[in-house]
Amino acid sequence: MILLLLSTFILPIDRCHSMLLMLVFIVYGVVIGLVSIRVRPWDPMYVINTVPLLIGDVIYSYSTRHIGDPSSPDAHHTVPWICRVPQIYLFTSTGFWGMVGMVLEYLY
Repeated sequence: MILLLLSTFILPIDRCHSMLLMLVFIVYGVVIGLVSIRVRPWDPMYVINTVPLLIGDVIYSYSTRHIGDPSSPDAHHTVPWICRVPQIYLFTSTGFWGMVGMVLEYLY
């Protein structure tokens, strides 16, 4: 969020720098996604990155039911790698925060 404050108050937001806001949010999404993968059982991460983690859990449960084999004793390994729990958090975090940056950029 420090990058957001720097891009909002120090750098001028005009046509040349309007993509900077979205870029800051995408970088924030990648970083917070990697952190949430690394410290996954840590509870404060659900406060910092609540919506992308919930979206990731919904995508994982949907892919387990519809793509994988839910009757398998190890259903986690029947789901494609990209839809498994640690990896999906990176993609949902990057996508969510990138969209937030895009909406904020549009509002400027």
